[in-house]
Amino acid sequence: MITIIKSTMKLLLRSKGFWFFLVVVPMLSTIIFKAQRVNVMNMDPVREGVIDIESEDEKVAYHGGAGEYLIKVYDASKTETSEYFLNKLGNCGLMSVYRMDITSESDTDAYVKEAIESDGFNDRMGLALYIKPDFDVTVYLLSEDERNDIVLDEIRYQISRIDRAGNNIETLKAVDEMLPEKEIVETVTGGERNMTPEQKDKETSMGYAFSIMTLAYVFCGIFVAHGAINEQKNGVYTRIRLTGTDTLKYFASKFAAVFCVNVMVTAVLSGYSFFLKESDLGITRLQYTLVIFLMGLVFSTISMVLGIIMGDIMSANVAAFTVWCMSSLLGGLYFPVEYTTGAVRTLSYVIPHKWFVEGVEMILTGDNQVYFMLICITVAYLIVTISLGSLGLKVKRTGEWGTT
Repeated sequence: MITIIKSTMKLLLRSKGFWFFLVVVPMLSTIIFKAQRVNVMNMDPVREGVIDIESEDEKVAYHGGAGEYLIKVYDASKTETSEYFLNKLGNCGLMSVYRMDITSESDTDAYVKEAIESDGFNDRMGLALYIKPDFDVTVYLLSEDERNDIVLDEIRYQISRIDRAGNNIETLKAVDEMLPEKEIVETVTGGERNMTPEQKDKETSMGYAFSIMTLAYVFCGIFVAHGAINEQKNGVYTRIRLTGTDTLKYFASKFAAVFCVNVMVTAVLSGYSFFLKESDLGITRLQYTLVIFLMGLVFSTISMVLGIIMGDIMSANVAAFTVWCMSSLLGGLYFPVEYTTGAVRTLSYVIPHKWFVEGVEMILTGDNQVYFMLICITVAYLIVTISLGSLGLKVKRTGEWGTT
């Protein structure tokens, strides 16, 4: 068994492809960590207050990105009353208000008519407001947004407050000061963890890097499988069987080689991690090393087993690449799985990546059960993979002997 392990490692170290996945691919994952990104789901909330538009050619659609309700205002009044009214709309937490100052226009009615016709085709917004010099407000609905009714109710409410106060803004401000301050409270549903936007960004960054890391582990496992495939084709495996080494021991020797390769890849990744700050990782280097080592052990073993069972180098490579793609896709590395259909969420529970991303989330939130969970998941995947691989190889060999 020791002889098989040594010969496997010698063949690996002679392969240029193995060195590429051992050295270069882990470097790419480090570069991804180093790159600064902002998670789309953690973008800044709707901007409060009034945002002034400097040019008439500027589109409000350029500013919308977090799903806010956009309002474009043509302000021909520019008084304290219009300022108060627009700020109340902008601070309500639902909409973003963009103001175009048209007080310098000689014919504001004609200007707005032409602008609305243009905006209806060339811009994107929920509605437009035209505030005349005497604070007569005209509303132009420019979308079928389901929030239109809520926005219109808010506009009517603020105008009615101003009318009741007789346009006395100081009175309205005094009333506003007696109102309780707005407080944002985040709620967490059952089974979810309360994570800060920074923690969510770290989890997302880790997920992207996991994808590249897994590619290194998967193909390093495939290189072990390549050696086993050649042993089967050249009759080496048959001679090994004749020495009294059963299929399980053969698989155990290949798994030991995969374990050694896994240690090498993890050591390289850990070395590259010193080019990063722990704040970039979001977790300690020891935790990072443990997670990627266990994750790599699972994927390199799966790719090795698939390659040996298939018995063909090209088929093994395709299978390994498919496993990498589908696991990254369904494991939540590219997008949150919880926002997909029920079938995809159910399928994700059998994907290894799902559990390692979950482990990172547990570490970020200080859940001490993470280590027990990761070890159990890793052991479970290894037992199932090695058992099915041993059985598959035995069935394959039996079929070959039966057709001889």
